[in-house]
Amino acid sequence: MERISSAREQEANAVQTEARLRWLLLRGLSGDKVCYREFLGATAMHLRAFFGRCLIHRSGEVEGLVQKALSSIHNRRGSYSAHIPATAWIFAIAQHELGIYMHGPPRACTMDLAESQSLSPAMKSLDTVSQRDLEKIFRLLEKSPEMPRHCP
Repeated sequence: MERISSAREQEANAVQTEARLRWLLLRGLSGDKVCYREFLGATAMHLRAFFGRCLIHRSGEVEGLVQKALSSIHNRRGSYSAHIPATAWIFAIAQHELGIYMHGPPRACTMDLAESQSLSPAMKSLDTVSQRDLEKIFRLLEKSPEMPRHCP
């Protein structure tokens, strides 16, 4: 019985937290600086708990991640939609920051000029094969009676 009431209390707390954070965020986005500051403070508290659970053996790095996540939340505040839960939006950004922390930032594929020139003949043959495949597909589509002949 005690376990059921504990689960109900946690659910009630989660609903209350969502409502409060959402209200503060929406007020903050509409220009209320005090509410926005309170939103960031309350969010920081939840982020500390989240990152603390994820980084048990790296507790010294939690605060840095909290600050990065808060900065990302602030920078992406224009992407928030009132149709989604504020906590889902917050923790999606937090998980993204955690992924960058754990695995590093996304890297662009780079190669030097010599490498790109050695790949050039292979790429040309792939382009030829792709072009041939597309031509076959277009011929089949032209024969299909269900296909419209032009865009509406």
